[in-house]
Amino acid sequence: MIARLEFGVEKAAAALAKARAQDDATGSIEPHQGPVPQAQGERAKQPRRNDNISVASADEAETAARVAESELDEAELNLQLAQLELARANEVVRQRTIRSPINGVVVERSLGPGEYAFDQSHLLTVSQIDPLNVEVWVPLSQFGRIHRGTLAEVYPEDPVGGRYPAIVTVVDQVFDAASGTIGIRLELSNPDYAIPAGLKCQVRFPGIG
Repeated sequence: MIARLEFGVEKAAAALAKARAQDDATGSIEPHQGPVPQAQGERAKQPRRNDNISVASADEAETAARVAESELDEAELNLQLAQLELARANEVVRQRTIRSPINGVVVERSLGPGEYAFDQSHLLTVSQIDPLNVEVWVPLSQFGRIHRGTLAEVYPEDPVGGRYPAIVTVVDQVFDAASGTIGIRLELSNPDYAIPAGLKCQVRFPGIG
């Protein structure tokens, strides 16, 4: 997360939706009496065949069973609607949080806390430094000898220094005739951000003269 917009109203709506969902969940348990009238209706059918119970009593029991079943269906529907409302409210709150699509470091901040932002506002700039891209130019004589996947060694300038493995990811197909060089891009793993971006460096290709 790199920024969060004001979301007090949305958060309150989410809390209200959650309360409704919990209330409906509790309410959906109450129609547990539904099967009881239904059972009474089933029992009422048997005596009615033997004329041991009045037709009115049997009809009343069957109606009570149908009403209880209808109430249960309605409670379940209300619970589903409340859960959907809660999911929508949570999604609205989530959209108030701005996340960077990449991992990196903030190199520029355009807006600060409390400043107004709209859809097209530029908040900040995030630079991805893992992996690092290493740009190097090699003589035209190396054309055909360096390919994607070729391993290389990168030697950053002081004060970083050291030797780091890298791999070729791009070989330009357009030469620079003025300088007689070919552009090469390498990818250098930098998981701990130990190597800052923007350093000059030397690159060697072991096994390639």
